[in-house]
Amino acid sequence: MERKRLVPDRFKRIWSIVRCVAEHPGLTRFELAHRFALSERQLQADLNLIRDELRLPLERRRGYRFSNGDTSSNALNLKDIHTLFLLVGRARCDPAFPHEALDDLSAKLPHVFPAPLQPLVRKALSFHDQPGIGPGPAVFACLTEALVRRQPVKLHFTSGTSVGYLTEPIVDPEILLPHGDSWYLIGACRQRGRVVMLCVDGVESASLEV
Repeated sequence: MERKRLVPDRFKRIWSIVRCVAEHPGLTRFELAHRFALSERQLQADLNLIRDELRLPLERRRGYRFSNGDTSSNALNLKDIHTLFLLVGRARCDPAFPHEALDDLSAKLPHVFPAPLQPLVRKALSFHDQPGIGPGPAVFACLTEALVRRQPVKLHFTSGTSVGYLTEPIVDPEILLPHGDSWYLIGACRQRGRVVMLCVDGVESASLEV
């Protein structure tokens, strides 16, 4: 089945709405529409997409807010995701740490992050997932590190899953987000000279560029 083409500019706006709701819970539809220069009907379409396609736990309760996750000013962030990936990965290589206990801890850790980051935490710590099905945790950890460092990243696609004629696009990353059962990276592609929204399902590995 042909993959639906997604427009980067709209999803950049949608992710800005996600961050706004996470940082300022309780804003009304009118207030959000005013902040983003949208009609309330346009905003509602974006809110529906956040719930239905990004699958984030957005709810309307005394304004809009996410139903779980830390919303404090000192909440864990993208940098902490990469640190946890390194710590859990090293612990899994140490026979002194039982894998069952690490799996249990990894399942609990996403809930201490803000709701918009929880899906990414699960991916970065999913060491127990079946290999060969989508990108592994190392890919998500590398993309997270690239976002934190604001550093370009080279994506290495598996055979037959390149992006157009590009098998190793280099991207200056801006946003990494879920959409349905897939994940997308938004950023400026150096080879194409424009902002793109790339599905990373076929990425075999990723590496930071100097």
